Amino acid sequence: MSRILAIQLGLFAVVTSFRHAAYGEDSRNTSCIQFNSVAQASYDIDTLLSAIQFDETKLPKLFQSLDNPLRIQLVTDTTQLFNAGFNGSVSGELNFRDPNGSEKKALVSLRQRGNQRRTQNRIKPLDMEILEGDSNSKADSLFPTSRSFDLVPHPWGNTIEISNDYNQNILKEFYYYRLSNILNDNSRLARLVWIDYMDKDKDKGQIASGLGILLEGKKAMAKRLGMAKLEKDTPEVTHATDEGLSLANFSTETFEHIMGNTDYSFNGAHNLIPLQPSDSDEISFTPYDFDHSQNIGLYSSAPHVDLQKSILGSLYKVHQYYENRSNATKGRLSDSQGLQQLDQAAVIHTAALNSLRRKLKQIDQAKTLVTKLEFKQETRRALLDEIDRFRIAATSILSQYSDYRKFRSDIMNPRWISKNAKSERAPIGQIFYAEIGLASSKNLKDFNHFLDLITEQNHRRGSLMQYWKKFKSLNPTENDLFSLLRSNAIVETHRLVLDRWLEDVSSAQDFISVVKGLPYPPSEAQRRSIHDLILEKLDRFYKLHPSDIEIGMLKNVSALFQVDLEITKKGIYLAQNSGEFIAAFTAPASMNTPVHSEELGKLLTTNFSQFQKFDPNIQDFNLLKKQFRSVEIIEWITQNSLEKAKNPADFIKAISMQVETPSNDYKKSTHRIITEHIKKFSSLNPTAKDYFELKKAAPYASTVLAINAEEEVNQSMTSANPRKP
Repeated sequence: MSRILAIQLGLFAVVTSFRHAAYGEDSRNTSCIQFNSVAQASYDIDTLLSAIQFDETKLPKLFQSLDNPLRIQLVTDTTQLFNAGFNGSVSGELNFRDPNGSEKKALVSLRQRGNQRRTQNRIKPLDMEILEGDSNSKADSLFPTSRSFDLVPHPWGNTIEISNDYNQNILKEFYYYRLSNILNDNSRLARLVWIDYMDKDKDKGQIASGLGILLEGKKAMAKRLGMAKLEKDTPEVTHATDEGLSLANFSTETFEHIMGNTDYSFNGAHNLIPLQPSDSDEISFTPYDFDHSQNIGLYSSAPHVDLQKSILGSLYKVHQYYENRSNATKGRLSDSQGLQQLDQAAVIHTAALNSLRRKLKQIDQAKTLVTKLEFKQETRRALLDEIDRFRIAATSILSQYSDYRKFRSDIMNPRWISKNAKSERAPIGQIFYAEIGLASSKNLKDFNHFLDLITEQNHRRGSLMQYWKKFKSLNPTENDLFSLLRSNAIVETHRLVLDRWLEDVSSAQDFISVVKGLPYPPSEAQRRSIHDLILEKLDRFYKLHPSDIEIGMLKNVSALFQVDLEITKKGIYLAQNSGEFIAAFTAPASMNTPVHSEELGKLLTTNFSQFQKFDPNIQDFNLLKKQFRSVEIIEWITQNSLEKAKNPADFIKAISMQVETPSNDYKKSTHRIITEHIKKFSSLNPTAKDYFELKKAAPYASTVLAINAEEEVNQSMTSANPRKP
């Protein structure tokens, strides 16, 4: 330890980008969390090195008695609100007593939320928005106007019977929220409540009653902590952990390990709230929704987490994250990267171990919660065992790996990884070792080797998506992609891998090559999946500015009528000029059917005003006609194009037959157009030569006779009214 401390002090002396920040009461006056002075490095060793205390006087009034249940009464249309599949909101009334014993009322809007609990609960989880608070003064109000809360109900199942087992589950989940307040720097406040559900129809009266949890609204929490809440679909959140864990999120992950909770993911922020401080680009995740945790008991399938392996894996993720942020060589550290890199890694390693030490000190505070809350004896024992299990695992890690070089020689050694992974039978153990190997891979051969160590396909898919950026950083070719698909053949993996790959292609030709180029016969399910993926990725395809030939090639990949139409629709919608509009109608020969032509014709007539906005010329109209095989549609296009004819040459171009061997129907159509619009032609002041060219385009002798007759009339009128020189 003395050696690592010396390394830290030396690094602090030479790295000029270190900065110091002290967070006190004044620096975050909306927060109840106070921090001691912390040294911060350019790679953000942050508040994990600090101590945390809660000052309840700084909390919103509702949460100033966190462990004392508040009795509330919800009066609403319970039949509509708890109807399965109902997605609307229902107004209601919230009744309660304030700390002084006075009866209070707030008007609320209630809406169902959640996923699994929503489908399996008779009493649904709710979003509760306060429409009119219980007091005009926010300082005096428990439920201020415009504030939102999440309400976790007590029953689990499709009954409304009061059950002490259900109440025990709520107590255990509430315990995890309070544990989060102790162990996490940025945590969500929760208040234990006893809820009476009352129907507004007095004949129905009370329909259920029991313990529940009232959770601080996500936006209110972000404001209290002085942070911004990010949306789950932002790129920073979608790929949050592709490159490891920041120290802040190492704290969050070890908290999840303590609970034995596996129902969370940084990638996409599943059961996590993504927050970003105003003075940092690092994202901090706050955990919530702990019903999958080991000791709550709602799911018998919850795996018993090997805490020592989990913590060890999390320590490695921290190194990944800071390696990538400092633009060091991707993958595991090597001696060739120099002493300074090792020194930085040692400082980071020590910072993470300090986080574990801090948790060991704080975990004793959690024991007092177990005695304060009204747990059954067996529940109390299970929670205490959980705390002790973490203490044993964390202590073991601290004793084995306090020296960073020992940590590096084990966990960053590919042979050590492979040996341990192959000896593991449990999927969670395989994943632990394999993901370390994936992150440290120097080439595609190693990457595929470590991926193959995970025997269960669904777990393998999850790890592949987690380390997709690592895979791409190894510069795979299209053949490498197909090799990866061949060894991970289930449809869901195919779909996700192709989806990620297509996001990075640089040309329409590459896009087509990937979706059509599988070097092995895909199954029917894979083929359908590819068709669906093409439709999902059409925006991406058209952003690559495909030619009409490339659009036709993409349509040929599926050779499905419905897919062809969707490709056409998207091309029409995204067209920025007449050329792109025309290209969207490119149809492969395999689609040359009357039904297909009819549907394309409907699309054209419906969207023709868009085409006209591009101010097309006669040549554009003729190119558009070449995309169709229906004589009726071609005639309709020709009729419209004649409005653009400004001289005899334009007219002749517009009516000229666009096929080498026209059918009789095509000839009849051309005859009809010429005879119906011959007056239009004469109005363009044609010469004898122009009439001669028009006759060359005539399909029948009768058409020529009609042109001759019009020419004679035009000549006689010209003789009677000679043009002025």
